[in-house]
Amino acid sequence: MMERSPPRTLSESDLPASTRIAPIVTQRDKRRKLSGNDHDDLTAFKMEMKELFQSFSDIQNKRLDSLEKLISDVKKSTSSISKTNLEIEQSVNFVSDQIKTVEEKITKLEEERKSISCQLFSMEEKCEEIERNCTKTCIEIRNVPKPKFESKENLFQSAAKLCNLIDVPLQNGDIRDVYRIPNKNDKAIGTLIIESSNTLTKKRIIVATKDYNKKNRSTQLSSMDIGIEGPAFPIFVSEHLTPKGRRLHFLARDFAKSESYAYCWTANGRVYLRKSEGAPHILLKNESQLNDLKKM
Repeated sequence: MMERSPPRTLSESDLPASTRIAPIVTQRDKRRKLSGNDHDDLTAFKMEMKELFQSFSDIQNKRLDSLEKLISDVKKSTSSISKTNLEIEQSVNFVSDQIKTVEEKITKLEEERKSISCQLFSMEEKCEEIERNCTKTCIEIRNVPKPKFESKENLFQSAAKLCNLIDVPLQNGDIRDVYRIPNKNDKAIGTLIIESSNTLTKKRIIVATKDYNKKNRSTQLSSMDIGIEGPAFPIFVSEHLTPKGRRLHFLARDFAKSESYAYCWTANGRVYLRKSEGAPHILLKNESQLNDLKKM
């Protein structure tokens, strides 16, 4: 009988590669044991990181402290600004109240001024009317030279010669007074004022004077005609006006020339205008009326 050989055991090298069993390696085997140098490096790294974190923390703390201080300053500034704004607002309110009070006073003063202006205008009109009534019988002879010796008798004689020349007979008492008004620019030449007894005599003398000059255009009235010795000066006879009436008459004459008004004259101390023959006359009361006529 033949002896069986024992079964052959396959070695790992004999197994196919796909059936080989990989050796089991545990986690502990993977860890590497630190040597003494590695441990020192880790400790140094930890210390370095700790120092970095500490430095970073210190920097952040400083920044936070600075920020807190800044915020505190801002709060203080804000509080101060708020307080200042409140004071400014109070001041503005106070000034506004004062301005309102002043405006009310100005309004009241303006109303009072208007009232006073109306009263003054009314008083001026009354004074003008009184002065006009006082001079309504007066005649003026302008551009009369002053002789070396002049008396009240000479002045009455000059008035009488004028009336004789223009053929206006005078009776006793027709002329109440004659006096001279000196000229501001030339004291040697002035104006004679003849104060008649009534407006009728005044009108007769003025009308007769105009008629005489129309008839004698080549020999107009002069100073020699009223007995004034020396060179002959042309004289002008018209009714005596108040200062306001005189200025208004002067402006009215210029207005009549520039605006082509045919007539400008005075009567009873008042100034009149007329655009053309047959047109209604215009009584001038003040200078502003001339400006209104220009706009028409």
